[in-house]
Amino acid sequence: MAHQAIEEYLGRRLDVISEQGKTYSDFISDLQNVIEQPLTNSRRHPYISHELLDEFLKSVSSVKAELTDRNQKYSKRLTDDEILSRIINLFEEKVGEPFSDTKLIDHYKEADKRYKDKIPPGFEDIKKEGNRKYGDYILWLQIIDISLASGKNIVFVSDDEKKDWILSHKGKKIGLLPELRKEFNILTGKKIHIYNASQFLDFAGKTLGTQVPEEAIKDVKSFQTESRPILEADLIWESSGRSNQGFSQKNRERFGDEPIMAGSPLIVFWKLDWYFKFTLHNNSSFPAYNIKIEHNSDVLFSFSNGLPTINNLAPFANLELEARTHFFIEGDNTGADNLIHERIPKHLNGLQIKISYKDESRKEYVTLVEINNGEITNEQIK
Repeated sequence: MAHQAIEEYLGRRLDVISEQGKTYSDFISDLQNVIEQPLTNSRRHPYISHELLDEFLKSVSSVKAELTDRNQKYSKRLTDDEILSRIINLFEEKVGEPFSDTKLIDHYKEADKRYKDKIPPGFEDIKKEGNRKYGDYILWLQIIDISLASGKNIVFVSDDEKKDWILSHKGKKIGLLPELRKEFNILTGKKIHIYNASQFLDFAGKTLGTQVPEEAIKDVKSFQTESRPILEADLIWESSGRSNQGFSQKNRERFGDEPIMAGSPLIVFWKLDWYFKFTLHNNSSFPAYNIKIEHNSDVLFSFSNGLPTINNLAPFANLELEARTHFFIEGDNTGADNLIHERIPKHLNGLQIKISYKDESRKEYVTLVEINNGEITNEQIK
């Protein structure tokens, strides 16, 4: 194992354990403050039968008990970590040597030059603080050294999918960047293959003739899915209205030059407006960073307030934006009123909103929000 890999694991281990413990504590607190307390205050909640309320509160209490138990077991890993013990036993005397301070300084200078020219790997981490931004490049150099020392090809197992490591095409991961494969071959005369954890288990089982339990592969895939921020969105109607933009020439065709009686259904150019809350939910225990929102421009839809350039969304937190849409029609006030009573108007059918965001390692994810027939769907496409 490259020394940089174990160094980053040990450097982040305590923070990750503490963050997960805080997530458990925050969720338990939310259960108490948002659900349990309001329901036990008979003056504040809508009427619920005592039998149903008791059954529901027992379920909430069971959830709290399980979360508390899991939190206590998880927190014990700060001082008694069985996963760390297994890693130490597995990789004892199998970890490469670190670079000297002198070599590190030289490598940092070289990394700065490469990052400036967008030469992989590592330039996606340029905004990280201090020497952390050089981590991927140092890892790359140490992998090359391992190949040179052993005279062997390398299998690199990583769930990193940033564009300074992985080649993608139309959302599909192809593999290690060709320029990295080329550099590795030039420097070592060998080949390098990259797999994520679940791919490696599957490939290793087939290649070595070893039966890898299907449950183990499922667990890894589940962890890969769960160990990431998951953003989803709601579009919540707030208000709608119509405004007169002028009278239609069709009134002359309908009424001629005769006086128009009061209450006659005049044909008007109406502007119809809808106002919404666009709410982002982080439905995970991992923070999301650098959130960006885009939508297809052929649909009349806009945000009144945008996201700040630097932003993040904490675990299980929400973020609200103001959104609006409008539509023009030619008709009487009855037709206009019928349309503005639609909470999600038909002209928003086909609206696609792309939400991109990153995790702490700057791996990018994408949620696609679509509106069809008044229904909103969220799909994690990356």
